[in-house]
Amino acid sequence: MPPTQIPPLQQLTDDQKELLEKLVIELTHGSRDLWEGLSDHEQQHIFRAIQLIEAGKTAEVEKLYWEGDYRIKLPSIDEFLNDDYYLGTVAKKVGEREGIWECWRRELKEVFDPTRNVFEWITTGAIGTGKTSVAIIAQIYNIAKLLCLRDPHSYYGLLPGSQIVIGLFNISHDLAWRVLYAHMRAYMKLSPFFESELVEDKRRPQYITFNVPYLQIALGSDAVHALGQSVYSGIIDEAAFKNRNAAADRVIELYFAVQRRIKSRYMDAGINPGILCMCSSKKYSTDFIEKHINESRGSKGVWVSTFSQWEAKPRAWSGKSFKVMVGDRHTQTRVLQPFERIDESLFKIIEVPEEYKEDFLRYPDESLRDIAGIMTYAVGTLIPRRDKIIAPCAKTTR
Repeated sequence: MPPTQIPPLQQLTDDQKELLEKLVIELTHGSRDLWEGLSDHEQQHIFRAIQLIEAGKTAEVEKLYWEGDYRIKLPSIDEFLNDDYYLGTVAKKVGEREGIWECWRRELKEVFDPTRNVFEWITTGAIGTGKTSVAIIAQIYNIAKLLCLRDPHSYYGLLPGSQIVIGLFNISHDLAWRVLYAHMRAYMKLSPFFESELVEDKRRPQYITFNVPYLQIALGSDAVHALGQSVYSGIIDEAAFKNRNAAADRVIELYFAVQRRIKSRYMDAGINPGILCMCSSKKYSTDFIEKHINESRGSKGVWVSTFSQWEAKPRAWSGKSFKVMVGDRHTQTRVLQPFERIDESLFKIIEVPEEYKEDFLRYPDESLRDIAGIMTYAVGTLIPRRDKIIAPCAKTTR
């Protein structure tokens, strides 16, 4: 082949660059470990890619690259959400139908950015912000990734024919069915892509049945339901509990059981293909999910998304706002007067749209938790109005 100008490196995909870079590094150090670790089929793909690059045919290189592992080209998360062939009929905003709110679109792009290698996604904050819905959509995208592969077992180093499981877990089996499974099935039924990948089981029409026998969706509420399962990805919904009780212990045990199974079966050099989603509204400063967020700060692969109602919901706000002082163990949450000045080094102050003022005046702690999505000490405690006790005590000590 006559010499031709090789196209600029920026025209190659990130994965192509990474593989070629590894090959160059090994060749320059006299090592053939990576090359000899490739199958004959993969080596042929490399040779063909180099020939196409030399010929300036980068579009064909890209096609050749994904055809090695995929029978169907995997859509990007943007394509998946916007194309009606995939999940556009669910996710797109059309007329009065809101689809996925913009805040969650941004988060999905971050979570599925391959350079971030996110394996755990915690969605929390205010109630009614779409946390569970977006976690379901994330799992549907993970299912699409599996269905696009030619041979998932070979790709992930699993025994041929072994089950690959998407786990849907809640505090009860009934909630796992109604809140997670039923919605997942409804979303998939609106997608031409999934319609072609599903088979109708007339004996059990309410179930999701794929045309590949290895892929299944499992429901549960207990760590026992994850035992022996090759969990690839999953959701643990409503993971916040104030105190360690039987239900809380089950969720905590379930979290560690699922996490261990995902890591042990699919983790490869710190890279995990699936994502474990934990969903819950902010409730108490002592609940499991709040502690887990604090313990995970700075951990690679853990992504936390938290929104207030006004940050998440796409509506036209008046532009007017008021300030709220966030309480602590000793001080009550309250709405500040326009003239009040509080030392912000001592207390957290948040600005809230005027539309929520009546809620915060009547129920400050509940509104802080449910609308602002900020943990609170007062709701559910034996003595919620701590300031009523502390104030007289302060007077007597003067």
